[in-house]
Amino acid sequence: MSGLELGSTQIEATAEGATAATPLPVQVIVPQVWVVSLDRQRSTSSLRDNFYVVLSVPGAYWSDNQNAIKPMTVQVSLVEQTPSGVVGGIYTAADGGVLVAQLAIGKDRRDTGWGYIERPSVAGTYRVLAQVQGLAEGQSEVQTVVAANQALKLTRYGGDKLIVGKGLYSYSSELYVERLINGVVSNGADAVTVNLRCVAAQICETPATVTIPAGQSYAYMSVSGLDAGSTQIEASAAGMDPVYLNAETVAPRLRLQSAPASLAEGQRAAYISVSAEVPGAYWSTNQYPSAPLTITFTSSVPSVGTITDSVTWNANSGNSGYATFTAVAPGTTQITASSPGFTPATSGPITVNP
Repeated sequence: MSGLELGSTQIEATAEGATAATPLPVQVIVPQVWVVSLDRQRSTSSLRDNFYVVLSVPGAYWSDNQNAIKPMTVQVSLVEQTPSGVVGGIYTAADGGVLVAQLAIGKDRRDTGWGYIERPSVAGTYRVLAQVQGLAEGQSEVQTVVAANQALKLTRYGGDKLIVGKGLYSYSSELYVERLINGVVSNGADAVTVNLRCVAAQICETPATVTIPAGQSYAYMSVSGLDAGSTQIEASAAGMDPVYLNAETVAPRLRLQSAPASLAEGQRAAYISVSAEVPGAYWSTNQYPSAPLTITFTSSVPSVGTITDSVTWNANSGNSGYATFTAVAPGTTQITASSPGFTPATSGPITVNP
């Protein structure tokens, strides 16, 4: 049933040969206009605030399920701005777009599309006014804008100290810098360029800068371990105090991959390699070389079995190139992989059978 004009009437139901139903009273009323999904609390660094306008019918059993019988135009404006010019207008998109003064409720719908209130320019308060042409209007709650006090925070996932292996760089998700607005991790309207350094430059190395993109709250970074020892990582940005995080470069451990337990005389195992493990790192097996490394292999009893003298572990790779073990004569031997700055890895006994 459609409501056409304000007022009261009755609905009658009749059918040939049937007793007429008792008339049902009907009242057509003005719907309520709601401005929905506003942030309520914003700062001068906030992104645009998205909202929409929706209609409801108080007193109806399904008050939120009545839809427009034809398209409706909704005038939208920013009112009660204190001081004047807290926000500059309403746009069609979260970024870019054009200024608008109206939204639309389509036929068979009860809500508009999204509008986007411009980022605030000063601290203050305002409301959003929505007027359905020739029908009804509604105002939002007061929206409060506070001045943005921005700061940085360095965070190591899973702890308060970054551990990185000498000759390796930390996993990309383990260390990140966050943007704080009034003490809370927040997305901000502007990009922030963050300057980075290791206080003891001989211990570790950071990228010179990372950027927290506009509309985001953090940026990841990797740190390279140069020499064993402890230091701090410093992050700073224009207008913000520097912040620090403890860091330590340690000796990583080599891990042998695919070393055989036994072979017949004359057989070969061709896919022996190494990877690294960094004690104390959250992702302890996900640190890779920042420059190519040479891995040296030895056999404890060369007369029983020999192995490729050395292989290269390429930068940014999870494991080294492959070495080949050759079973020479019956007996038992072990293979060891080593590289300067790493704790060597030694296999279990390798038995060569006749």
